Amino acid sequence: MRVLILAPHFDDAVYSCGALVSRRVAQGHTVVMMTVCGGAIPDQPPANRFVRELHARWRAANGGELPDRQAEERAAAKALSSSSSGSMAARVQVIALPFLDAIYRCAEAGEALYPSGGQLNGAPHPQDSLPRQLRAKDWLAEMACEELYLPLAVGGHVDHRIVRDEALAALTGRPELVAYAYADFPYSRRRVAVAEAVARFPAGFSLLPGPSLPETEGELLAKIAAMREYRSQNSSFWLDDAAMAAEVRATAETYWRVCH
Repeated sequence: MRVLILAPHFDDAVYSCGALVSRRVAQGHTVVMMTVCGGAIPDQPPANRFVRELHARWRAANGGELPDRQAEERAAAKALSSSSSGSMAARVQVIALPFLDAIYRCAEAGEALYPSGGQLNGAPHPQDSLPRQLRAKDWLAEMACEELYLPLAVGGHVDHRIVRDEALAALTGRPELVAYAYADFPYSRRRVAVAEAVARFPAGFSLLPGPSLPETEGELLAKIAAMREYRSQNSSFWLDDAAMAAEVRATAETYWRVCH
């Protein structure tokens, strides 16, 4: 079976579904982690305080250099693949689409569409071209997956909302495709935020609780090892690896079957 996990950013698939990825590979399936906002950091990013602060934090966690986030993703995928005792044919593949992260997307006149953290957690800007760009290609048909995972958009980040909505649009007319929504970690550590995301799931689709399959110790260890590879990003959420590992153990991965 070919499993596709749609991630708005590098790290989202592993943060939210790392134990599931480990399990599917051990079962002999191929898992594809597709990052939608996988474009390289621009040479001349928007000159606003928000971007400057993020870049300073990433540099501090990465030896003074801006991170190669795709390299972090590949290292995390390797950690998940090598932890499995499944078939050698089963593996974790990494695909990065060329679209920019919301913090770098600009209007035609050049001004940033999302110049602050508050603006990131809301509805897409009317001039945001990402939804139109995603609709221009039938990427779901090209991936030929049998199981699809898309973000629930817990926390309301605009990139998570766009990826969720465009994935749902692509599902239309494909009743044979099994699809699940995943709780976006670490935002899912707030139960209220999860309930809000379920309540505002787009009309025309319904959610059913997915199978409750507690993570094994091996799956948790594989996920934690993979998450350590995101050195530039982990400092935004945890003081150190120990705090990260503790929260992974305290927050079970959660899924809903998407009825379409």
